[in-house]
Amino acid sequence: MFSKTRKKIVISIMLVIFIVINVMLVVVYTYSYISLKKDNQELLKRYVGIYSLENLPSEGVSDGLPKDTIKGEADADLLLDDSMPDNLLRANSDDGDVIYKLSSFYSVSFSADDEVITVDEGRNSIYSRSDILETAREILKAGRKTGTISNFLYQVEQKDSYTLVAFMDRTLMNDSMKRLLINVLLGGIVSAIVLLFFAMFLARIIVKPLEENDENQRQFMSDIEHELKTPISIISANAELVHRELGDSKWLDNIQYENERMSKLVKELLEVSRAESIESTKEMADLSKIVEQEILPFEGVAFEQGLVINADITPGVMIFGNKCQLAKLISILLNNSIEHQEGGESIDISFSRDYKNAFFTIKNKADEIPEEKAKHLFERFYRVDEAREDDGGHYGLGLAIANAICQAHSGVIKVNSENGYVVFTVSLPVEKQ
Repeated sequence: MFSKTRKKIVISIMLVIFIVINVMLVVVYTYSYISLKKDNQELLKRYVGIYSLENLPSEGVSDGLPKDTIKGEADADLLLDDSMPDNLLRANSDDGDVIYKLSSFYSVSFSADDEVITVDEGRNSIYSRSDILETAREILKAGRKTGTISNFLYQVEQKDSYTLVAFMDRTLMNDSMKRLLINVLLGGIVSAIVLLFFAMFLARIIVKPLEENDENQRQFMSDIEHELKTPISIISANAELVHRELGDSKWLDNIQYENERMSKLVKELLEVSRAESIESTKEMADLSKIVEQEILPFEGVAFEQGLVINADITPGVMIFGNKCQLAKLISILLNNSIEHQEGGESIDISFSRDYKNAFFTIKNKADEIPEEKAKHLFERFYRVDEAREDDGGHYGLGLAIANAICQAHSGVIKVNSENGYVVFTVSLPVEKQ
C-alpha cells in the first residue's frame, strides 16, 4: 500500500520538475534565438545602410567596377585590418563593431531590368558566385523584404537606381543554438536522474510517518484482541452461570446480547487489520472454484428469503492471492446483496476474465445509492442509512474489509447504482495464460 504511495509521490515530483525544466528550456532557448536573430537583423540592416555602388568594399566584389578601383571609407567598417592587433581592435571598437566586422555578408544588386550589377561574395566566402546569385534570385522570387532562407538572413532594399539583395550567413548562430540545445538537454537529463534519487529519498521521508502510524494502528488492533478477548469470554461465561442460577432474565439476556455484539465488533476490526496487512500468505488459487464454493451456502439463505441466485461463472480462472481473504471477499458481497435486497426475485452473479483481469459482478435490486454516499461506501463504520435501526449487529465494516482485501491483491472494487439496481464489481489481476 505504501509502496504505491511512494511511487505516486515520486511521479508527482518528477512530473512537476519535468514541466518546470521544459518550460525553462523553451523560454531560455526561445529568448536566446529571438535575441540573436534580432541582433543579426540589426547587423544586416547596418550593412544595407552603408552599401552604395559608389562606395563598396573592394574584397569579394565582382561585375560592376574593377576590384582594385573600388575602395572607399566603407572598407574601414566592412573589413578587418589583419595587421591590427586584437587588443587594439578591442580598444578602438565596441562589441557590436567587432561582431559586425566578424560577420559574413553577401549581396547582389539588380538593375531595373533585373540585370546583375554587382555581386559581393564576402570575405573568405565558402559559397560560389553562382550560389550567391541563385540565392539572391530565390529571395527576389519570394517577394518578401525580410526573412530567412536556408542558413541566410536576408533583406531586400530598393535603392535609387537598383535593388539590393543582402543576406547574412547564420551558420555559426544555428550551430551555437544546436549546441546550446544539446547541452541544456544533457544537463536536464543529468539533473532529472539526480532529482529522481532525491525524489525517492524525499518520498521515503514523507511516507515514513504514515508507515509508523499504520504500524501503531496494527499494534493497537493486536492489543485490542489481547485485551478484550479475555474479558468478553469471561462476561459470556459468567452470564451463562448466572442464567443457570437465576433462570431467565431480560437483564441477563441484554448482557449476553451486547457481549455478543462486542465480540463480533472486535472480530471484524481484526479482520480489517488482517486484510490490510501486506504480510498475508499468497499462492496460486482457483478463483472460479472459490466463487462456486462461497455461493453454495448462500443459496439456502437466499431461498429462505424467496430469492434465487443466478450465477454465470467462467471456470479455471487462476489468481495469485490469499485463499481465505478471497473467500471472505466473495462472502461479504454475497451477504451484503442478500441483506439489502429490496424486492425482486433474484441476485445475479457473473464471473469472467480478460487478458489481464478477472471480474466478479453481483447485482441485486435495491434503493438507489446517492453518488455522494456511494464514494464513502467502502469507509470504516459507514452506513448509507444511518437512521435505520440495526438489528443484525452490523457496524459498516463489511465493505471496508472487502475493499482492503481488493487493495491487498492489487485489485479494485466499485459500486454502481441505477434503474433500481445496485451492482458491485471487483477487478483482480489474473495469472496470464
